[in-house]
Amino acid sequence: MNPTAFLRFTARRVAEMAVTLLVASFAVFGALYLAPGSPASFLLAGRSPSPEALAALTARHHLDDPFALRYLHWLGDVLQGDFGRSLTYRTDVSRLLADRLPTTLLLVTMALAVVLTAGLVLGRIAAVRGGRTDAAVLAIGTLAIGTPSFVAAVLLQGLFVVRLGWFPSSGAGDGPSTGSGTSPCPPSPSRST
Repeated sequence: MNPTAFLRFTARRVAEMAVTLLVASFAVFGALYLAPGSPASFLLAGRSPSPEALAALTARHHLDDPFALRYLHWLGDVLQGDFGRSLTYRTDVSRLLADRLPTTLLLVTMALAVVLTAGLVLGRIAAVRGGRTDAAVLAIGTLAIGTPSFVAAVLLQGLFVVRLGWFPSSGAGDGPSTGSGTSPCPPSPSRST
């Protein structure tokens, strides 16, 4: 592939990704307004504010603006790095994301290492042996790619968390186990004695 064609291909893919993100953000933003009740009642979480407090809340979140204008306000804030405040944690969403980024990057790196290692080893075995081995590796790969991620997550949690007790059921855990050496992480609370 020549450099010009590669740049054109990359630019097209980036544009497609941007359009996909825009459409998905619009759909999710719109779905929030399809839920029963008003956005103000959701933000107030059952409290009865004074009319002045309700007016301030409405003005702060542009709730009187038409839907398209509210979306544009939200999109402009997001493009400037302002993701708003979490109603649950009462802090900036960007702070919550930054706090969780190291664990996310660790998980992505570990998953990439496992997938690359397994793919290279199985690919080499399939290439060298051929025949039924090649067909079996192809079938396993097809099954792995075709399995929805939420199904794979439940199956893997059942194996590594519940059955083997290698990982905690939630959170990042406390690090490698110093016990018998068979477990990469401490046993989950349900498996400890």
